[in-house]
Amino acid sequence: MKNLPIRLKLVLATVPSLFILIACVAFFSFELNNINKQAEDTYYTKLYTINTTLINADRDFYQSLKGATSFFESSWNAKKGYAPRDSHLDEYVSEYEENAQQVADRAAEVFAIAQTEKSLWTGTKTEDGQTFEDVAAEFDVAFAEWRESYNPSVDETDDIKYTDFNEKFPIARDKLNTLQEITEVWAEKEIVSLASRIKKTIMTSVVLFAIIAVVMSLWATALTRQIGNGLREVSEKLVHLSKYDLSQDNIRVDSHDEIGKMKQAFNDTQDALKNIIGTLRDTSDGLLSASNTMSSGTQATANGVDGVSSASQDLANTSTAMAQDVTDISGNVAELGSIMERSAASASTLTDASAEIGNVTKEGNKVVEELADINTKSLAAFQSIFDAIAAVEKSSDEISSASEMISSIANQTNLLSLNASIEAARAGDAGKGFAVVADEIRQLSDQSKESVDQINEILGRLQESTNGAIEKSNIVKNMVDKQNEAVAKTRESFSSIVASVSTVESAIADIEMINAELNAKSRVIEDSVSSLSAISEENAATSQELSATAQTVQMNVDNLRNTQGDVESSSGGLSEIVGRFILSGSDISGDIEG
Repeated sequence: MKNLPIRLKLVLATVPSLFILIACVAFFSFELNNINKQAEDTYYTKLYTINTTLINADRDFYQSLKGATSFFESSWNAKKGYAPRDSHLDEYVSEYEENAQQVADRAAEVFAIAQTEKSLWTGTKTEDGQTFEDVAAEFDVAFAEWRESYNPSVDETDDIKYTDFNEKFPIARDKLNTLQEITEVWAEKEIVSLASRIKKTIMTSVVLFAIIAVVMSLWATALTRQIGNGLREVSEKLVHLSKYDLSQDNIRVDSHDEIGKMKQAFNDTQDALKNIIGTLRDTSDGLLSASNTMSSGTQATANGVDGVSSASQDLANTSTAMAQDVTDISGNVAELGSIMERSAASASTLTDASAEIGNVTKEGNKVVEELADINTKSLAAFQSIFDAIAAVEKSSDEISSASEMISSIANQTNLLSLNASIEAARAGDAGKGFAVVADEIRQLSDQSKESVDQINEILGRLQESTNGAIEKSNIVKNMVDKQNEAVAKTRESFSSIVASVSTVESAIADIEMINAELNAKSRVIEDSVSSLSAISEENAATSQELSATAQTVQMNVDNLRNTQGDVESSSGGLSEIVGRFILSGSDISGDIEG
């Protein structure tokens, strides 16, 4: 892990979280899709089909009764001579048989659908413990007995069978009502189960997202700490280096990534600077010693001008010593040039390392910008979810309005059934059939009102769930805002790194300036060495004629003094430059004592 490139570390910190987020969204979408399919299968394919088919069967049941009643009354009136024989008797019989057959077919269809849902067929019971299967079997028996009690084509005006026929009708019809009640109870249970599953899915998703957020935060924190520790260690060392302190221990290199390479480059640079400054310090001491020697020789030459004869041999010896010193100085100057070349190479290496740090920082800023863009898109996605929740809340309000309208219609239907009952009572025996219909309409009105109450209750629970979803969405939104703040802090950290890199570049510029000054002083020393070499050769050649050329010697002595001043000045400047650097703890204590 330590040896991976920083770019790959940053990728490892972001890409896994992206894939995990995509997987969570896919899981959440898959679960919601399954719940949606289950709801569609429950409320449309089964509940809606069963209720619609039962209502149609009930209607056909009434139509069949109406056909048989019309046939019986017409036949009875014709038999008693109250009216001529009705020409529509065959149509009444056909109406009875066709609608009765439709009742049987629709009941069979309902039973087939209910058998596919075990929780409906045998898992839901009435208050007296009957299941859908039990009531279906009782309906088949009651319906068969109803049809067998009176056959219009055979029994015609048989009062007894017709009366038994009418008495068994409500028994069979009550079974249809019981089937509808069982279906409604089953639907309520399914609603509760579906709501529980949705709540469980939401809670699971929230917990999963929270765990992922914590894990990825710990992962990102570990990577950031590892990178930050390395950069901070190099930064502290560079601060000491910018203060000319070369006494610090080398950085421990424990990785091979960009930061490890930067640490190694710093260690190499510090070692190279130590060698350079140490050599320059030795060279400076040699220059000072040579300057003192030149000063002594010049003084001796000046004192011996009056005794040129006796001093000629001393001048020859001094010239020989001076030639040797010049040779040493020339060698030191050449070594100083080599040292400055190595210093320039080290400065170039440090410049490259600084540029690499800048590139890494830019890439880090780019990754942070991409992460900020991802957070913005996540916030937009969550806003879409919030809008969908608001749309659900609006739809529930519209359903509530529709339920109020249905309630109003049920009240009006109840009023109409009451009026119909009054009119049937006024009609006497002729209005009995109409009274039955009016009573059924009233019962349907009551059932519609109960259904409206149930819808309102369901809407209430739906609104509570919607409010809970809104609260959860606000929590998610706050989490996204906090993540944006974390991205902003990361961006500020990279800005601090850029500032540190600027400090390193400034220190490198100082080193290059020092190298330029050393180069300039080196050229001055070379010129001085050349002058000294020429003077020493001239003194060696004219030592035998020194007596006759005392004035020339005096002039040469003056020139030598000037050259010695230049050498001393150059040596002092070089010592001052070298003295800025601290190579060990003893240098620090020496500066304090000085």
